[in-house]
Parts: sequence; C-alpha cells; structure tokens
Amino acid sequence: MRQGPSPSLDGFIFLTEEGNHISRSVYNKAWQHALTQIGLRGVRPYDLRASNISWMHAGGANLPTIMARAGHVRIDTTRRYTAALPDSDKRAQAALRAVRKRYKAA
Repeated sequence: MRQGPSPSLDGFIFLTEEGNHISRSVYNKAWQHALTQIGLRGVRPYDLRASNISWMHAGGANLPTIMARAGHVRIDTTRRYTAALPDSDKRAQAALRAVRKRYKAA
C-alpha cells in the first residue's frame, strides 16, 4: 500500500501500487499492523482527523481555514471538532495581549 501525493480523482487517498483503491479489509489490517508497531490500541483513523482539526484550531488557525482543509460544508461541523484544550484559556489571553500590544505600539 502506498500513499499518493493527493487524493485520486475518485476520492481515495490510499492506493495499491497499481493505483487502485484498496479494500476495507486490507486497509483495516494495515491500520492494525501500524498501531501494533507503535504500541497503540483502539485508535481509529477518525481520531487522528479529529485531533488534527483540534490542533489546527489550538495553533491559531481560524475556523473558515480549518473548515476548508477538513472539507466541511458547514461551519457547525467544524465547531464540533474544536473543543477547548486544557490550555485554551491561557492561549486566548496571550493572543489578546499580543494584539493589544501590537496596536498600542502603532
């Protein structure tokens, strides 16, 4: 199994060496093998997607940008993924201080 540089025209990301989509059972076996190799259990591909979206948000990406990258049609869908992380309040305060400082200097 190889990962192509971008999704194929039919929407598949993971393809065989010949460029065909892989079956769900082959994908699941490969996924479980990868988890075993790194010592994780019970992680779903969906969990990685949700974490990616949350981390983009925590890193300062705005919702419309995250929405576009995730392929969401509605902003409400994106909001569901952007739950507050433990340090979210501190990050928000730091962002506010940075903006205030920038505009005071101007």
